[in-house]
Amino acid sequence: MTMLYAYASWYAEIKHKREVSAHKLFNWLMRKDCLEKAIYSDMSLLMITLKQDILRNCKQKIKRKTSLELIAGKVPYMESFDQNNLILLGISN
Repeated sequence: MTMLYAYASWYAEIKHKREVSAHKLFNWLMRKDCLEKAIYSDMSLLMITLKQDILRNCKQKIKRKTSLELIAGKVPYMESFDQNNLILLGISN
């Protein structure tokens, strides 16, 4: 499983600049019985199918910056949120 996750993560990053969701990948493997079929027959077929379905196993794109991007940019914590949402919630800086 770790080998498949590492391969999927590498492929998604190189080809699509996306991040693989371990949860989605695990569910995909279980739902299609891909892992079981690969163990009993041919692992190369699993790799081909994984490449074809890789975007289904990726995390959704987010519009806001990730936590690591905010840390790298030295953005203060409260400024990382949409100010309109904070006002609606009654939170002020």
